[in-house]
Amino acid sequence: MRIIEHISLDDVIQPPGSPEEDTGSGFKYGGWSAPHDDPAGGEAIVAAHGDAFDLLLGRGTYPEAQQREVLRMMAMLEEGSNNQK
Repeated sequence: MRIIEHISLDDVIQPPGSPEEDTGSGFKYGGWSAPHDDPAGGEAIVAAHGDAFDLLLGRGTYPEAQQREVLRMMAMLEEGSNNQK
C-alpha cells in the first residue's frame, strides 16, 4: 500500500485543487499547493503511483475528482476531433 498526501509543514492536509475546495468549515486557503507545483514534483508523484493504482476518495473529494475527470475526458475528445479536421 502506498499513501501519497499533500501536506504542509504545519500539518494541513489539502488536495492540490482549487480555492473553492473544502470551504464548508471556513477554510479559505483551498488550492494552496497548486502554485508550488513543479515538473520534478509531478514526476515523483507519478513514479510513486506506479503504472496501476486504485484511489480511495472521500465523500467530498469524489464528486470533485469525478467532475475533473469528466472535463479532462471531454477536452481529450475535443482535441482528438480537432486533430482530425
